Amino acid sequence: MALRDKILLGQVELDPDLALRGLLNWNPVQVTAKRTIDGLLICDTDSMQGGRPLTLDGSGGYFTVGQLRQVAALQSMGQPVLLQHHQGSFMVWILSIDGEDLWIDDVDYADDDQVSAKILMMEAA
Repeated sequence: MALRDKILLGQVELDPDLALRGLLNWNPVQVTAKRTIDGLLICDTDSMQGGRPLTLDGSGGYFTVGQLRQVAALQSMGQPVLLQHHQGSFMVWILSIDGEDLWIDDVDYADDDQVSAKILMMEAA
């Protein structure tokens, strides 16, 4: 199976239609600008601390509750994992799993139930 046919987060296989957000709209340099009393503009530049924020977004595809439970287990290990997406491969920290009214530990959800969610990650620096 080609990488275009799947997304892997660690060993968890995800829907290939999930959108990966944050690749192009990140700037590794932060700029602060202040004006002095006499109106002179002073700009300070510095490199950003930490890595690029990335989000796997279920707006184009879906997650199953079982997949999200596996991702939550990866997150609890406290180690960066490899994200393999057709837009590239990245070492990431899993920060959180967001979804409206989503509690993946709820017994009312079966592992194969499809839900809308987002996985928020930070690229390991």
